[in-house]
Amino acid sequence: MAYDEVMDHLSRTLPPLRALIAFEAAARCGSFTAAARELNVSQPAVSRQVRSLEDALGVAVFAREHRRVVLTGAGKIYFDAVTSGFARIVEGGREVAQAYQPNRVTIYANYGLATYWLMPRLSEYQAANPEVDIAVCTLECEQRLSDSEPEIAIRFGGGNWSDGDVRLLFRERSFPVCSPSYLDGRAPIRSVADLLQHQLLRVQTDYKPWLDWVGFFRACGLAAGQLRGPTYNNYTLAIQAAIAGRGIAIGWDQILDDYLQRDWLVRPIEQVVATDRGYYIVANRKAGWCDATKDVLDWLNAGSTK
Repeated sequence: MAYDEVMDHLSRTLPPLRALIAFEAAARCGSFTAAARELNVSQPAVSRQVRSLEDALGVAVFAREHRRVVLTGAGKIYFDAVTSGFARIVEGGREVAQAYQPNRVTIYANYGLATYWLMPRLSEYQAANPEVDIAVCTLECEQRLSDSEPEIAIRFGGGNWSDGDVRLLFRERSFPVCSPSYLDGRAPIRSVADLLQHQLLRVQTDYKPWLDWVGFFRACGLAAGQLRGPTYNNYTLAIQAAIAGRGIAIGWDQILDDYLQRDWLVRPIEQVVATDRGYYIVANRKAGWCDATKDVLDWLNAGSTK
């Protein structure tokens, strides 16, 4: 049905909104005069609107008594319908406002990327852009982007996603890291093979596409064999264990830059393993709807490297 036809149908089947508002106020106040005072109109105007509603319905909705009005049986039924409809409209408005806030941007990222790369940079961005409300949602598995609202995901992989526009953030470049205290009193690590004699902090999750110790040693031409060291169920725990001096973790270029600059972590050996995978910014088509999301995308893209 065409828009004009829909509007014509509604105009012929729905009473005027002013009549519904006047009816609801009069029923709630029990008086045309009180309703007029609340609506800031004249008492005759309320009376006319109610009369037009009764003409449209073909039935009286009020019994007129001295200085007050009382709902008839039909009026009670219609009052329940009108108040229910108004309440649903108000609730719908709240739902829309919450779901489609023009300055609200949702970013999905895994725990490690969110903790060590996104959040430190986000603080600076939000200090300069306090009007933008950014919600960060951390998850370890990929979630398909919504078709109904703007969303941005920062994902790890090969860049072959079909649910949004994809742009490389940075490539995977990994290397060993540990705290300076871990190296105190230990023999220097002079080769990749020496790492096999140390406590290697590992991450074991159901979703593990990034480089692990087995892959690191394989890329260096070595068999990992039986690895020593504890296992954690997310990357942030492994890095915190490394900072605490419990062993050597796999670090990431870009992600751990701040920790290396502060000397909370050091690189015991300069070996780097690079792959053709990396972190990508994925923005669904709806992300172009609001200026705030475009601005966040520009900010993220400005931090990208090849």
